[in-house]
Amino acid sequence: MAADIRFTEGYKRLGWVFLVLGIAAYAGEGALIIGFHYPYPGAESFSWTYVLFNIVISIGNFCWVMFILSLTAKYMNFNNKALTYGSEAVLPFYIFHQTIILCVGWFVIRWNMGIGPKYLIIALVSFALIMALVRPARQTFQRDAVFLRHATKEEAFKNTRPEPGKDFRLIVKRLDRVGGGKVNHSPISRCT
Repeated sequence: MAADIRFTEGYKRLGWVFLVLGIAAYAGEGALIIGFHYPYPGAESFSWTYVLFNIVISIGNFCWVMFILSLTAKYMNFNNKALTYGSEAVLPFYIFHQTIILCVGWFVIRWNMGIGPKYLIIALVSFALIMALVRPARQTFQRDAVFLRHATKEEAFKNTRPEPGKDFRLIVKRLDRVGGGKVNHSPISRCT
């Protein structure tokens, strides 16, 4: 669905409609919580209010995601060095982030301070460590990708087969050399 150009053009065109619907959905959530005294986040197990609240939340979340996609499709449709570097660094960053955050958090969470400073320390130290690991990993991935790309091409060239009919022509040439050129090449004469 995301690869379909009609889908992309649709949310680019309807971005502001999604903004209005997202605001209306959040207003509906507020009305249910404040006006109807709905026990957010859902102390009751199931009721029609519960169903209505979840429908409104789902519509609101969908509309906000579509609005943000429309903004990025309209205004982030360019390329520069930072975006190129970021797109190449995504995979190593993704691979390292959870492990590094957990390791840093394991030490920081025991410190005797408020949650705000702990969060800032974990976020900043983790980001610095991840970025320190991303550059060498990115270079390794690029080197391996080049190696694999060349290995794949070499394997492809090793295993290529001649075009149809070429095998027959090679066999006929070899037979001509061996038999002194007295081989009948006609497929019909071979069948009779």
